Amino acid sequence: MCRPEFYSTATDFQVILKNVNYVLDGETGHETGHETDHDKSVAAKRIHLLQYCNVERSREEMQEFLGVSSRAHFKKAYLRPLLESGQLQMTLPDKPQSRNQKYVTVQGDSAE
Repeated sequence: MCRPEFYSTATDFQVILKNVNYVLDGETGHETGHETDHDKSVAAKRIHLLQYCNVERSREEMQEFLGVSSRAHFKKAYLRPLLESGQLQMTLPDKPQSRNQKYVTVQGDSAE
C-alpha cells in the first residue's frame, strides 16, 4: 500500500520509505492502524482532482479547484502521488519546471 516515494532534481535525489507499522493518532497519542479522516479526505480530493483534470490544467488551477493555498502541501499530498502512480501526467514531461506545464488525467487502465 505505501510505496517508496522518489524525488530528484538536478542536484539531489531523495527516497522516502514510510514506516507502515506506526501511525500517531493526533488526539490520544496512541498507535493505530486505522486510516485517519485526513487521509480519507486527501484520497477523496485526489479522485475529484483526477476527474477535474480530464482536460489539461495548470498547477494553479488544480490548487484553486481543491482550495489548497500551500504549493508545497499541494505537491506533496496531491501532485507527486498522482504523477508517481501514473494516474496523472505532465503535458511537458521533458520540462517539469516549465511555467507552461499542465497536467492531465491518464485515460485507460489506470485503475488498480
